[in-house]
Parts: sequence; C-alpha cells; structure tokens
Amino acid sequence: PGTHTVFSPDPVLFPYFTMKVLAIALALTAVLATVSAECPNACSGHGDCQSFRDFCKCYKGFQGNDCSQRTCAFGLSFIDTPQGDLNHDNAMDGGYFNRLANTFERPAGTANLTALNPMWRPDGWWESHPSQLYGTNGQEADFPMRQSAQEGHFYAECSNRGLCDRSTGECVCFTGYEGTACNRTACPNSCSGHGVCNSIREMQPNSDSTVGDYMLWDADKTYGCTCDPEYFGNDCSKRRCYRNDDPLTSVSTTKWKSEKLSEQGEVQIVKIACANQGEVLSTSSFTLTYTDVQFGEQYTTAAHTLGSLSDADAAADVKSLLEALPNQVLESHADNTKITSVTRDTQTTALGGTIYRYYITFDSRLGNVPTLGLDTSNIACKAGIVLPANYKSDTWAENIGIQLVDNGPSEDTTVQLRISQNSSLFHQFNYRIFSGDETEASADWSTDRTFPTYTSTAVPLDRTHENNLLSPLGDNLLKAKFIFPNGAEVTEGTQSTRTSVDVSAAHEATETYEIQFKAPAQDSSVFTQIYNISDTLPIAYALDSRPLNGEWEADTVRETLYVEYTSPFVTHWVSENFTITSTSRDSYTWAASWSGNSGNGTIPSNSDWSFLEGADDTDKYLVFRWEHGDTYASRANEENVWHVSAYPGYVSSSGGAADELLFLSWTDDTRPIEELNFVVSITNEGSANNASRYAYSVNGINMGEYAVSSSFNQLGGASGSEAGKIQVRWMHETFADDRHDQDFDKRTWRFNMVKNPIQNNWAYLETLRVHYRHATDGAQITPSTNLAIVINIVTVAGGTDTYRWKLADDEVWYGEGDGSGSDFSDDPFQLADASTHTNSAAALQQLVFWFGAGADATGLNNDPARSGCGGDTVNARYYVQIGSEGINDFGTCSDRGVCDEDTGECKCFKGYAGQDCSEQHALSL
Repeated sequence: PGTHTVFSPDPVLFPYFTMKVLAIALALTAVLATVSAECPNACSGHGDCQSFRDFCKCYKGFQGNDCSQRTCAFGLSFIDTPQGDLNHDNAMDGGYFNRLANTFERPAGTANLTALNPMWRPDGWWESHPSQLYGTNGQEADFPMRQSAQEGHFYAECSNRGLCDRSTGECVCFTGYEGTACNRTACPNSCSGHGVCNSIREMQPNSDSTVGDYMLWDADKTYGCTCDPEYFGNDCSKRRCYRNDDPLTSVSTTKWKSEKLSEQGEVQIVKIACANQGEVLSTSSFTLTYTDVQFGEQYTTAAHTLGSLSDADAAADVKSLLEALPNQVLESHADNTKITSVTRDTQTTALGGTIYRYYITFDSRLGNVPTLGLDTSNIACKAGIVLPANYKSDTWAENIGIQLVDNGPSEDTTVQLRISQNSSLFHQFNYRIFSGDETEASADWSTDRTFPTYTSTAVPLDRTHENNLLSPLGDNLLKAKFIFPNGAEVTEGTQSTRTSVDVSAAHEATETYEIQFKAPAQDSSVFTQIYNISDTLPIAYALDSRPLNGEWEADTVRETLYVEYTSPFVTHWVSENFTITSTSRDSYTWAASWSGNSGNGTIPSNSDWSFLEGADDTDKYLVFRWEHGDTYASRANEENVWHVSAYPGYVSSSGGAADELLFLSWTDDTRPIEELNFVVSITNEGSANNASRYAYSVNGINMGEYAVSSSFNQLGGASGSEAGKIQVRWMHETFADDRHDQDFDKRTWRFNMVKNPIQNNWAYLETLRVHYRHATDGAQITPSTNLAIVINIVTVAGGTDTYRWKLADDEVWYGEGDGSGSDFSDDPFQLADASTHTNSAAALQQLVFWFGAGADATGLNNDPARSGCGGDTVNARYYVQIGSEGINDFGTCSDRGVCDEDTGECKCFKGYAGQDCSEQHALSL
C-alpha cells in the first residue's frame, strides 16, 4: 500500500544536532528569563514594568526600585536642607544650577524618571538648595517655577521635621511637630484641656478682607494655644486671678506707661443713625456685646428697642440691660460701681434725619474697657435725602420741603425741577424723575404744573405725568411729597419772592432744583471720644484772596489762605486784624491793626505752615499757610490781599468788595461731640425789601438755603442738631449791596470748630497743652485711636533741655538723635521723628505740644522746674494720655495680694479682703 518515509538520524551527526537544539533552547530560555526578571519583584504590584528600560514606573505614593516603599506626605519645610552630591562628581553644583543661563540646559544624566529625577519629583533635583529648581524673571518657560528674592521653605517630605516610615507611608514626626506631613507645631500639653490649638492665621483673622490676614509661610504651620477665659500660659495650665484698682491710689502708678496720670473712667458713645440724613425707624432695635475686662469673655445684652421712649427712659433701659448680663460682670453694688451712668441725646438734622447717642460711662476701676460690640442688623431706616453740589440755581429763592411717603424710595432716585413759566399771574414748574438704570438723558420732563396755592400743601409727583397732581398714590408715584413754601405766589404788581429772573424771561434753562433720594442704609458705630470741641470759637478757617483794587473779573486769580491758632489756649483778647498782601510770586507784606506791627517775608515752600515773618508776641498767636506755597506763578501778575480777623468768634469772608465779618456764639453751654466744618455762602443778594439768602453745608453735606437774619440765630434747619449749637450773625444784617454781585463773587465764610485732644490730667508741676495741627487743606485731622505717649528727659544742662519719646507699648525710643535727644522749644512743636514711627506716624504728626517751661526749665522765679516722674533731673518722665480711655493700674489682686495661679484665687495682704483684694479694712490703716 503506501510508502512511508521514516526519519532516521545519522548516528554520527545526531549528537551534534542534539547539542545545537539544546543550545538554542537554552538561549531562548535565557532570553525569556532575562525579560521576565527585568523589573524586580514585579514592581510589588504598585507600578508598571517598563519593557524598554531597566526599572519600575511606580504608581503615585510609591517609590523604590521595586515600588515597595511608600512616599510620605509633603509640606512646606520648616527648614530647607541640601541633598548632597547625588551624581558623585565631588561637587555640590549639580541639578538645576545655572539659573542665569540664557538657554536651559539640563545637566547630563538627569533625564526624567532616572535615579536623579525620580517620579516623585519629576520637575528636578538639587544638591545645594531647592531654589536651584527655580528660575528668575524671564525664565518661566525653562524652569518649573520662578524664584523670588530670599525665597525659602520649599516643599519637603514630612516638612523636614520628621522621618518617613517607608513601610506605611506615614511620617514619624520629631518632638514638637505633628500632622500628616509633620506640617505644624504641636501645642504644648494639648492646651491642658483649657484652650484650643490654633494657627497664627486663626489667631489673627481679618474680618474685612483676606488681604489683611497673616499670610507668611508659617500661617498654617505655627500653632499655639488660645486659652479659655480665666486660663493663661503657653499651655493654658495657669488660672487668672481677679483684678481691680489699687484702693490706695488716685493716680496711676504704672512705670513707663501712665505714672501720675489721674485715674479716669471710660466713656463709650453708641451712635445710632442712618446714612444720608435718613430717619431711624422707631421699631429699630440693637444689642450690645460687652467683653469682660477680667477674663475676656463676651456677653450680649437683650435687645433695646428705640420705640417712643424719652431720652431718660431709653438710657435707663440700656443701663439695666448691661447690668443684667450674666455672672454679674457689670452689676453694680454700693461699694463696687461698674457703670457710673448712661445718658442719651436725640438730634435731628436739617433734612429730617435722626441721630441717637448713648453715653455709657464705666467706673474708673474697670480701667481700659474693650469697645462694645454693636449688632445693627435690626436698625431700620427711611430713605436718605441729599442735596448735591450746586443743587439749585441761586435765582430760585426757595427752600423746598420734603415729606417721605412711608419709608421713601427704596432705591437711589433723583428728582429735578425747573421753573417753566413765569406768567403775569402764576409761576409754573415741570420735573423729571429717574432711578436705577435710568439717566438724566433718558428721563422726560413733565408737562407744566402750577405751584400749589397753599404753602403747606404736600405735592406728590408721579412718573406718568398725570395732570391730576392730587390723584391717589399709585405704583408710579414717587414715595415722597414736596412742599413749596412760597405757594402759588401771585406776582401781578409785586416783585417775585421765588425768583429774581424777570417775569417775561424764559426760565427752563436758568432755574433748576435737584433732590436726590438715597436707598435706606444705617450708619451706626461705637467709639471712645478722642477730642472735644474747644470753647474758643474759631480762628480755624480758610479765606480766598481779593484783588487789591477790589475789581473782580471772571479770570481773577484766587488763592486760599488757611489760618489757625498757634494754640487754641492762647488767643487775642481784643479785636485784631491782619492785612496780608502778595507783592510777587513768593513774597508778601503784612500789617496788624491792634499791635501796630508790620513786616514783609517770603512765602514758605511746600505749602508749609508758618508764622508771619518778623512776627513776635501776640502776632505769633496765628499761623498761616498759602495754598500754592512759593511756586504760584500767577501771583506775580496781580497783587492779592487777604483780610484776617484774629479775634475769637469773628470769621472773615472771601468774595465781595470788602471783608464782612460773620460773628459766632454758642447757643448754650453744651458742645458738639463730632466734627463740624462749615461753609456759608450768600446765594442771593436780595434787596431792601427781601433779605439776602444763604446756603450752608456741614462736613460737606448741603443743608439748604435760607434767609439772612438780623440777629444771632441758628443756621436754617439746624435746630436740634450738632450744627444748632452754633449761632451766627451777619455784620451787615439782612442786606448789603456788595454781598453777591456776580457768580464768581459770592461772599463765603469757611470755618471749623476747633478740636482739642482729650488730654488726661497729670500731676506734674509743668503744664502741657496739646492740640491738633491742621492738614494742608486747613481741616483738622485727628488720630483714629487713643495714644499713650511717654516723654523722657535726656538732658537739662545747658541752654536747651532735650528729650526722647515713645508710645507706652513701644520697645524703642524716638527722637534720640546721636544720643543727646531732641530740643524742647519755647514755641509749640511736634515730636521729633514722629514721621518715622512704625505704626502711628500719621496720628502722631497731627499733635502739637506746648510745654509751659519752654525750651529751658530753670526752676527760677516764675519758671517751673521740669519735674516729671523720677525727679527734676535726667531720666524724669512725662506721661501723656490722648483720648478718653479708662486709666488705672487695674492690677492683679488689686496690687494688694498675691495670685495663686494654680487655683486662680487671691491671697490678700493683711487688712484687705474680697475676691480681688480691693476691700480695705481698718486693720490696713
């Protein structure tokens, strides 16, 4: 059948064939074995074996040649460390070393995923410092990040404050550090169970903006204990004892802070008001939060509702709410008064706004009381009313009254009116209203309307311009009504009292009136009074120059001269007037009417305040500042003159052909609390039959236009407000021909109430008076915080005594110079180097000091010795407290016992008792 071929090896060749096949098989086996053994331990199941390279590519969180080791967490390092000679070239400049190279060149042998660039740091490596990974400006494309000057604290495993346990991937932190990456310091003793462990950022939060937060590298790394009330110490293990004032002292005894200053209670003022002269609704309520002066705990009162309470009842209610706080923190007893009194005053503004001020006086034994917290979330307001700059034409001689409907407009709304016709019988007007996205251009004028017949009629205005002005209120109706005090004003045969424009003239473009309503908003605060208003009525004012020839033109050069007392405590006692005339770009002459002195001088550079050159004695009661300093070229083209009255309560004018004085007097014995800066301007000259009219503003807020009176009176609408504490009288009474000839010749008075710093009484022989220096625009600028100043006598030998100074809590002195100190002066002076103070430079530069003994306190005759605390020699100390913060020693255990910090209990000295050792027994006498 078939033939079969059987393979039969050659017996001679078979051994060779067998060996060759075996060799091939072994070679293949070796190759396969090589391939399968390339990645050690099969990357431990935590990585991928790279077939084209000789290592494992580990998954995130693993490392090592077989990916068996864990990578620990990274954090910003507390300290940067070098890694050493990684590439074994006996140098420490490997890695990204040449940051300044024009082109990026990676050092040899540092490709990604190599031993020198492991996958857990693929961006690079360093030998000397991690900043080698960072480029400079312009090298961002070549380097992973850009380095800033002095940069440090780069990311490091376990933040360089611990060792990595490779078996678990967990950091084993050094003592004093904790966290998954040893990334924060540990609070000692876990704050002993009496506190919370917080970061620096948490300890110093900024409620207004994160920009103000502590933002340095250790903001979330350095931790410390925030202790519970009554506990203190770095681990909150110690207990505080009660504190109180030393019962044997009436002045402070705290050296280098407040020695010999009279103890005083603190007065805090709670101001409840609405923005833009809005009215506070009677349904409004607020709460106060008191921070306990003993241990810092906070307590919040029940709500106080304004309602219709009288000032006395409202004050009594607030006092009872404070005294009812838990733990008797403000409860008063016969021998331990904590709140001396609470009073309230209510004021109304010219445009109907209300202001409530609660004066809370704490007893001096409480010392410096933290400012009360005020919750205003339940303060409700009506819309505010604003009269913008140039809100009306001067020829429109009427002060339009405003009556809100309900709470007034809920959004910012503008109403513009204009006289549209002046017929032989009746004036007419039209108006337009716009708010929200509407503009003046998009709003239409209404049709002509007739002024109401009765002066008390409140006229509503609507957006649809319906003819019937007395129609019921509708959705389109503005939530306000308007009262025109001149009524319909029949003008036939009589002169108009509403407008000085001729009856036959067109009025649309000339006589306008604008009123702005502002959305309701509250403007409340709590503050400690820093200044009070001086009894001395101002010489603190500004006046513009007049042309020497008295001829005003539209292009007449005007310049403001600012005038103020050298000190409000030393003033002229007779009428004195200065006439100052510019004679060139940088020079002037002056003459005084009472002293008879005169002189000439050079205008100081940089708009500095200065005495008149050559002034002496009473002529130095005033200082002056020219608006443009010595660089005003226009001054050379024409001679300007300023007439300055230097008698208290007399204010010189700008404008007009000659000066007209405005006389001031106090309405009663009370003084304003807050700043009062006035501008009073004649707006309509009037006539022999019609009084001149004036408009005025207080602190930049227009208050309306009114008729000039012939005797002392409050400014129009000021009754019941801070501005009403001043009465004014015009020298020429109701009418004068030259008051307002042209628009560029308005007679104007600009004056400020003089503010004096509240200065604590001291018990030194020498007197010291402190006042505020004006800013360059003539307005007094007051510090926003109280200041406690220490003045230390350096030398008393020679012709001029010297001093150095610091704030009470400062650790460095100012004004030391080369060690000899800074000179005292016979004239008022500012503290030397005040502009260089670290935290309070702006506030300190506003203060002027006047020592009674002058530059050299001899102690002879009427010259008192310079004798502060420590005697009348070198190192004597003066303490100056600016502001009405409470002052006393407020020592632990009243300085009449020893505190047991384990129990928080006072161990009183013999003759003293009470939880704070403030009770004095006969045994101690």
